[in-house]
Amino acid sequence: MSQAAVAVQSREGEMFAADDYFLGLAQRVACGSTITHIFLDGVGEVIIDPRRSRYVAFMPDAEAFYLTPAASFQTAPTKTCSFPDFPERDLAELLWTAAHHASAGRLPAGYSKYDVVKLRHWPNLSRLPATPGAMRLCAFLSRRPSALHLARKLAGVDEGEAYSFYSAALSAGVLELVSRATALSPSEAEPAPEPAPATSRRAADQSMLRLLWSKVSRL
Repeated sequence: MSQAAVAVQSREGEMFAADDYFLGLAQRVACGSTITHIFLDGVGEVIIDPRRSRYVAFMPDAEAFYLTPAASFQTAPTKTCSFPDFPERDLAELLWTAAHHASAGRLPAGYSKYDVVKLRHWPNLSRLPATPGAMRLCAFLSRRPSALHLARKLAGVDEGEAYSFYSAALSAGVLELVSRATALSPSEAEPAPEPAPATSRRAADQSMLRLLWSKVSRL
């Protein structure tokens, strides 16, 4: 089912932490091996099968579900990934959608608009929440690695759109992080400088993303 493009406003200087949202729960389950039921009465429920990179969901109000604080959810292991009358879907779609909503025009904590990225493969944007600029960024980043800040300027994409795209595509494994910015420098020259040694949180983030990329299937 196609999802309408969503306009995203830039929230300059703001960042979000995945662990504050359903996104953080989904990422941790995706990196593991246990089929897990994540649910909140009256809001919705998701079952994730990380071994097969599949999920099934029932969300009467998807936006409310994705923006609910992570601490509000309950989790439990389960044996099967199934709900009556709801089909299984690609786990990468769930990770993209959860990150898109959690971002709301913000960068993920620990990441920079000067990070250099490249497109690993084209996502199926007809099945995902995405802004009009997402396709332009995919086209630009499929040709060569680029700093996100430079790519979005050359592709004519607003900051908020670019940050939501970066958050969603990185979480879904669509983007590869080529190098991290050493600082929030205004320089747009490429190639970007060699990344500085990562902090423990950044190293943990990268480790989780590597696991996600190895587990999620192509969109």
